[in-house]
Amino acid sequence: MRLLCWNIQQGGGRRLPRIVEEISAYDADVVAVTEYRTVPGIVLSAALQERGFAYFENTNPTGNQNGIAVFSRTPMLRTRTEFAPADSLVRWLDIELPEYGFGIGVLHIMAAASGAKSPATVAKTRFWDAVLEAAKARLDEPFLFIGDWNTGAHLLDEAGKTFVCTEQFGRLSGMGWIDMWRRQMRARRNGRGTRRSRAACAGMDSGSTMPSLRRGWDYISRRAATRTRNGTPEYPITR
Repeated sequence: MRLLCWNIQQGGGRRLPRIVEEISAYDADVVAVTEYRTVPGIVLSAALQERGFAYFENTNPTGNQNGIAVFSRTPMLRTRTEFAPADSLVRWLDIELPEYGFGIGVLHIMAAASGAKSPATVAKTRFWDAVLEAAKARLDEPFLFIGDWNTGAHLLDEAGKTFVCTEQFGRLSGMGWIDMWRRQMRARRNGRGTRRSRAACAGMDSGSTMPSLRRGWDYISRRAATRTRNGTPEYPITR
């Protein structure tokens, strides 16, 4: 199966027609969208339904809240997000995909502010602590975490040391989760380079006419990683 994850930024706005075109071009089976907004989402969901995405779930953002939506060609089941902080439910969506035998957790982790005690930094730390709890509980399940995480490794995913919650980010690999982006990019760039590159997992070229893209990540559990086709692990496409 082919899974596409994309931060469409502020609901897509005037870029929605181009976003729909691009999603269609990928011919994905499942599409996860971050920064989904309810009002422009009406147009997006209708357009994708016309293109065969009959199943739809979202976190029901209100007003200008940035939420998450998942579109699928096959039936899916929204599961209870028991780990998400109460003030960040709109940023976390757990989905089971019975047709493919695994689940996904779509996360939109907030950016942090400069101060360690700032509300944004405290909220991000709390969110990451919840992610680690979920990761520990799901390590032996066929599961994939994807989304826009606004986090990375110092001196590896950035030139300096500005990222917040890098320790928590690193603990995912320490638990045994597989960093799919880095596994693919290792063969191309020896594991180094920014994840801001457009459609990194798909190896596409940059295009000035398309919406700018945010940092995306994909971590797969050990059990899900054993699911292969013709002996080759199947990876999602991350935009």
